[in-house]
Amino acid sequence: MEASELRVKSPGTYVFRDYESWTTFCFEHWRSRDIRPLVDFEKYMIIAIFWGQSGGCYSWANGVKDVFIRQGVIEVHLIEPDLGYCDMIIWPLQVIKMKKYDLPIEFHGCIPGDTEKNE
Repeated sequence: MEASELRVKSPGTYVFRDYESWTTFCFEHWRSRDIRPLVDFEKYMIIAIFWGQSGGCYSWANGVKDVFIRQGVIEVHLIEPDLGYCDMIIWPLQVIKMKKYDLPIEFHGCIPGDTEKNE
């Protein structure tokens, strides 16, 4: 999903299951503040991983190895993303829109910063 305008300076993980929490988050972190990605939260939820403000070449990170449901829990397995060797200021992120489940979420692997869950 298109979320490249998000500027999240602190590393962390987030889960959005409703419009209110998503729009509040976007208003706080969206660069232009007048536009945010629309999501049908009746059908979908968002899992977002942010690596904070850093130096690199790429703002889109590929840090999610896999996501699956096991024993009533959504497991998100993360790896360290390759952000490149540039010195640009970037805000690397990966945002996943997936089918909505009312299940707890666990993050495993290379979790950026302190994990925060907005559930």
